[in-house]
Amino acid sequence: DFLYGLEPEPALTHLARARVDLTAAFGAKSREVAICTTDLALAQSVAGRHAEAKETFTRAVEVWREIEVTHPSLAVALLGQYQ
Repeated sequence: DFLYGLEPEPALTHLARARVDLTAAFGAKSREVAICTTDLALAQSVAGRHAEAKETFTRAVEVWREIEVTHPSLAVALLGQYQ
């Protein structure tokens, strides 16, 4: 796993591509896209792309709130907005 192996660049590429695929498969407002968007924001943060990460975390929170699903990744997204 790229993200947990602390290889942010491959993780960013993989997660960005996965988000496009998941959006096509499940729609923009889905649990799968919310998880992937949260993971992408975390990878952006690890890569030092803090402004980009903050925007992506905010998008993730918006999706989580819209789909009204309680999930641990929502907590990560909420914390990430305030880094």
